[in-house]
Amino acid sequence: MAGQEFGEPRRSEGLTVRPVSGALGAMIEGVDLGCDLENNRVVSGIHHALLDHCVVFLLDQHMTPEEHIALGLKFGTLNVHDYVTIAASSTSH
Repeated sequence: MAGQEFGEPRRSEGLTVRPVSGALGAMIEGVDLGCDLENNRVVSGIHHALLDHCVVFLLDQHMTPEEHIALGLKFGTLNVHDYVTIAASSTSH
């Protein structure tokens, strides 16, 4: 993020990454997580934005619980808390 002004968008892996504060956080635009999960460039762009900004926001996403699980698995092993109920087919993650 060096040399990048607050709020100035940056294109990465087909995504627009817009910082939302001076310290951390970025808005990611140009991705539909319900459709783009198989695109490794999109996932890589999200991952890089997360590493650069520590927190990312992807607004107006319409995803099924299975798609949420698939997205989480792109970033590593899931830690499912005891108070969360998951469909029996999803607990093997």
